[in-house]
Amino acid sequence: MPVADAVPAGSEAATDPIGAFGRQYGSTAADVVPHVHAVADGLAAHGVTPTLQHFPGLGPVDANTDEVAGVTDPVTTAVSEQVAAFGELARSDAEPFVMVSSATYPRLNPDAPATFSRQVITTASSSPTTSTWRWSTRSSPAPRPTPGSPPPSTPPCAPP
Repeated sequence: MPVADAVPAGSEAATDPIGAFGRQYGSTAADVVPHVHAVADGLAAHGVTPTLQHFPGLGPVDANTDEVAGVTDPVTTAVSEQVAAFGELARSDAEPFVMVSSATYPRLNPDAPATFSRQVITTASSSPTTSTWRWSTRSSPAPRPTPGSPPPSTPPCAPP
């Protein structure tokens, strides 16, 4: 799952969970996009659908959404550079999924975390930078085995 967040230059150490752990590919969309494209294309070439993290971006936050509730990004808008990066990457031939962040983005919707915000998803995904997204037609994961049954002979994620 490539991290497509753009962490502002000079803020890496204070940007938990992305910059503090060196998980970012750069500080601008121009830096991030080619690297994430390479990872997504490499995964797709081996039959793995990439998932871009963490739309609309965690670059400017200072807390880890995996550990802390109420993380807020006060600067991101529908036309922010990191949103543009997701828009470009989502149009990749790799046909990636996009994982939505659980932070709150007050300039998109102050009332709910992005994961629960139709406004964040629809406003940001219809902005000029993301308006041509291809939404995946893959509707469900592989079926779960019945408890006690033997594992399938071919893993469900293996290429055909």
